[in-house]
Amino acid sequence: MGRRVSAWHLRMTTRGKKTKTTVRLEDLPQGVISFEPPPSVTTNGPPQQQAAAEAAPDSDDGPAYPTVLLQARRNMQKFDNCVLLTRVGGFYELYFEHADEYGPLLNLKVAQKKTTAGPVSMAGFPFFQLERFLKILVQDLNRYVAVAEEFPNTAADKIKSGGLMHDRRVARIITPGTLIDENFMDPYVNNYVLAIHAPSSYGTSTVETSSVAVGRDALDASPPSTCLGLAWLDLSTGQFFTEAANVSALPSILSRISPKEVVLDQALQSSKDHDVVSILAEDRHLITYHPPGEATGLADWAPMLESEVPEDKRAAFTSEEFAAGSLLLYYVGERLQGLSLKLQPPVRHGTMSVMSIDKNTMRALEIKQTIRDGYFRGSLLHAIRRTVTKSGARLLNEWLSAPSTSLEVIEARLDLVTCFIEKADLRDTVILLLRRSHDSQRLVQKFALGRGDPDDLLALASTVQACSDIATRLSKAAKTGATASCLAAIVARLDLKKPTELARRIKEAIDEEGIVHQHEIEDGEAGHMMALAQEIVNAEGSQDDAAAVIPKTTPGS
Repeated sequence: MGRRVSAWHLRMTTRGKKTKTTVRLEDLPQGVISFEPPPSVTTNGPPQQQAAAEAAPDSDDGPAYPTVLLQARRNMQKFDNCVLLTRVGGFYELYFEHADEYGPLLNLKVAQKKTTAGPVSMAGFPFFQLERFLKILVQDLNRYVAVAEEFPNTAADKIKSGGLMHDRRVARIITPGTLIDENFMDPYVNNYVLAIHAPSSYGTSTVETSSVAVGRDALDASPPSTCLGLAWLDLSTGQFFTEAANVSALPSILSRISPKEVVLDQALQSSKDHDVVSILAEDRHLITYHPPGEATGLADWAPMLESEVPEDKRAAFTSEEFAAGSLLLYYVGERLQGLSLKLQPPVRHGTMSVMSIDKNTMRALEIKQTIRDGYFRGSLLHAIRRTVTKSGARLLNEWLSAPSTSLEVIEARLDLVTCFIEKADLRDTVILLLRRSHDSQRLVQKFALGRGDPDDLLALASTVQACSDIATRLSKAAKTGATASCLAAIVARLDLKKPTELARRIKEAIDEEGIVHQHEIEDGEAGHMMALAQEIVNAEGSQDDAAAVIPKTTPGS
C-alpha cells in the first residue's frame, strides 16, 4: 500500500546572515479531519446537516489534498456514522482516521501516503476480498459501511476535476439488517430489519389478532391497548410484515423475529429510559435511530412494492403499523442509495392464526438455541432440520417460532406427511429434484434489485425446470392413493406456464461455455492482483501482513 515515510523536514531560508531554520512538518497544522468512531447505538445525521456537508466547498475547509482524498473526505463527512471503503482501481482503500482505527482490526498494514498537504494514513485490500472484510466490519463489529465505487466522468466533469477519469460516490450503505446477496449471510435464517413506532401517548384501540398467547406473556398481559407499531422485512427475499402490539408483548416478538437490526424514530434517541429502548438494550439488539418517513398513506408505499395492497385490506392497518412501515421503508431506501426496491405487499401478522410463544418459554424449550450456551447445535431446530433447500430451512424456522393454530392447516400438513411416508419412491424423486434447485426467493429478489448476473439467470432457469419436473411427478401421483387430494391441492397452486417459457429463453440466450470462460479470465485477473499484493507484502510487510493475504474464495467454499 506504500512505504512508511520518515519524518519530513521543511527548510526555510531567511535574508541576511546565512543561517538555516529547520521545522518539523509534524509541528505544522495539517488540517486533520476529526472523526469519532460509531458508538454501539448509532444514528444518522439530520438531512439538513448531510446536505450542508455535501455542499461545503473543499478549498476553504482544509489542506489541498489530491482529488481522490478530497472525494473520500467529502464522503466521510456526509456519511459520518459509516466506515468508508473507496474503490481505487483494483483495490478498496481506507483513509485518514478510518485507516488508523480499522486497519489494525482488519489486520491490514497502515501506511502513510505522501501528499503536498502532508502524510495521510491509508490501508487497502484487493477488490475481490471485499466480502471478507465486509463480514468483519458488518457482521462481527456491527459497523455500518459506505462503499464508494468508481463512476466514469463525462468530458465536462473531467475538465472540472482536472482530468480525473472517475468520480467516487457512495453506491450503497451496508448495515447488519440490509444485506442483500452477500456470501457471508446465513442462508438458513431470514435477515430481518425491524422498525418500531412508539407513539408519544399510548392509544386505547384494541388489537384484533387470532394468535394464542402461551407462557408468561399470557399471564402478564395488560389490557390489550395498541401501544406499538412494528414492521419488518428481509431485503434478500422481499418479505414484508407488519404487526400492532403492546409493550409487554415486545420481548416475545423480538424472540420470534430475531432481527439483525432495529430502527427507531430519531425522537427516541434522547429517551434512554423509554420502555422500548430498555427492552432492546436488555437483549443487546443493534439500534439505529433514523428520521421518520414522509409518507401520508399506503399509496405512498406503491413504488416500493411488487403490487399494490388490496383495497379491502388497507383499512386493517393501524396508524401505528403505517408509521412503522413508513419509517422502515424510508430507512431502507436511504441505505440502498437509489437502488430500485421491490418488496412483496405487506402481510399483517395479527391476521395469521399462529401461536405466540413468549421469550422465556422459547428459551426453556430450546427451540432455536440451547439454554446453557446459546448454541444452535443441540436445539430443537437443529435436531429436526432435515430440509433439502435453504428456503425450506427458513420456512421451518418460521413454523417453529410461530406454530399454526389453524386446524385446516395442521391437517393438510399431516396429510402430506402421510402421503410421502407411504410413497417412498415419490419422496426420493422429489428430494433429488429439489437438490437441483437453487434459492429461488433470493434469486428473484436479486433481479428485483437489479443485482442479478448471468449465473443467477442460469440458476433461476434450473430451479424452474426442477419445479416443473416436480409438478409432473405430483400430478401423476395425485391420480392414485387415499391421500391424492393433498397432492392435487399443491399442483393446483402452481402456475408454471410463463416461468417455463422464461427458463427456455434463458437457456437459449446464454452461452454457458462462454460464462465458464469468463470466470476463468476473472480468476486469472484475481490471481494477478493477489500476486501483486503478495509482492508488496514481501517487500515491505511483516509475517502478519502475509497471513492477511489469502487466496480468492468462491461463494460455495
